[in-house]
Amino acid sequence: MKPGRNDSCPCGSGKKYKKCCHDNLEARSAFQSMQPQEEPSRQEIGTLVSLFNQQRYIEAEFLARPMTENFPHYGFGWLILGAASNRSGRSADALAALQKAATLLPRDEDVHYNLGSTFHNLCRLDKAAASYRRALALKPDYVEAHNNLGNILKDIGQLNEAKTSYLRALQIKPDYAEALCNLGNTLKELGRMAEAEASLRRALQIRPDFVEALDSLALLLNTQGESAMALDIIHQSMQYKETAEAKSIFVACAKHLRCTSDDSEMSSYGSRFDRALGAPKRTGADQRQPGQTQPGHRGMRDAGNQRLACAAIGTKPVWHKRPRHPRRRYAAARPA
Repeated sequence: MKPGRNDSCPCGSGKKYKKCCHDNLEARSAFQSMQPQEEPSRQEIGTLVSLFNQQRYIEAEFLARPMTENFPHYGFGWLILGAASNRSGRSADALAALQKAATLLPRDEDVHYNLGSTFHNLCRLDKAAASYRRALALKPDYVEAHNNLGNILKDIGQLNEAKTSYLRALQIKPDYAEALCNLGNTLKELGRMAEAEASLRRALQIRPDFVEALDSLALLLNTQGESAMALDIIHQSMQYKETAEAKSIFVACAKHLRCTSDDSEMSSYGSRFDRALGAPKRTGADQRQPGQTQPGHRGMRDAGNQRLACAAIGTKPVWHKRPRHPRRRYAAARPA
């Protein structure tokens, strides 16, 4: 704290500050340098923000931790520490840091948003919803908070309230693909299939490689009996990212198609099964049943996919074994 003009001079001379070091710029500078720093330097803050924005969360956490120890009343350091820990998959560790940040920065919407995300990851849904609502009270157009609040409401079964949250997010940001996908899934659960399909297709117009929307649309079409189209869509999803969920949807679509199609119609879908399994196009004498593809040089991954599809459509894989060479026997060398 800066001394008053009539206070004793901090240099120890016994004189009043105005008669001693008040006009001495060097003494004033030295006095200010003796005072404890209340927050980190701009360079440290800039480095921390840059690491976080580059999604280098471990490095950001490594820098933020000593910052919170050296500047315990600097709320932004606690916010970055908690947010980085949460996005690194350590939500339990992030909770204490974000609660400290909320104490220091009660009017910061980002603190409450990240606290809501952490509570959501810890399955504490009531507290997550309360944190998202605090963030929205501070910033009503916080589009991510509207979307995440909708996810919470959907998880606890409040589908109409979830739909309202998604629609509010889309009013603020009409091209928000995540909200469109979540709205489509909610409308599907509400039984409004046509609106659900339109919402999912709109999300895919904005982001054609949106795997979650492709999977949801394939499930919706399969439920409506359009299994052939669903197979095409799930095949497209697997081209972007082959996940266990996508394989499960593929099997469901293939089973449904087998139950609703005759043998001649099933044979016409052989190329579609092969494309989903990553097999080359069949020509000439290489006509096999749908799903029966040769693993060849593609390895065990395609072999596993082959078993998966064949189990779905009720056929057996055809394996082409290489001919084994007879073991060569060498006679012992005879002495000359």
